Amino acid sequence: MRLASGTVVCSKVRQRPIKSKKTHGPTGNGCKSRTDPCSSVDATRIFFTARSRAETITYAENVLLRLNDPFFFDSTAMQVTPSIGIARYPEDGRTTSLLLIRADEAMYTVKQEEKNAYRFK
Repeated sequence: MRLASGTVVCSKVRQRPIKSKKTHGPTGNGCKSRTDPCSSVDATRIFFTARSRAETITYAENVLLRLNDPFFFDSTAMQVTPSIGIARYPEDGRTTSLLLIRADEAMYTVKQEEKNAYRFK
């Protein structure tokens, strides 16, 4: 049941729209997302344009709030505790590959220190 329920929750996470006033989530306009195949660790990468660090914080907090709503598998409520790593262009890197590395580093810091949070690189 764990694998089946995990796959359903991962699928529902991908489908849940996340929006803020100035930016759009993975299903909105102006945003590209790439989701890796679901396994024991699922990773979704969201690329969006933010004019400021404050706008990025607002977006990350909206992602956390939206993903904290329970997901249901059959009649069982399941909780997702996202770990969000954030890298900003050009402060953290000038290439996509470097920005992804920096965001991954920040994400692993969150995973080690606490879950259900975000960190900047």
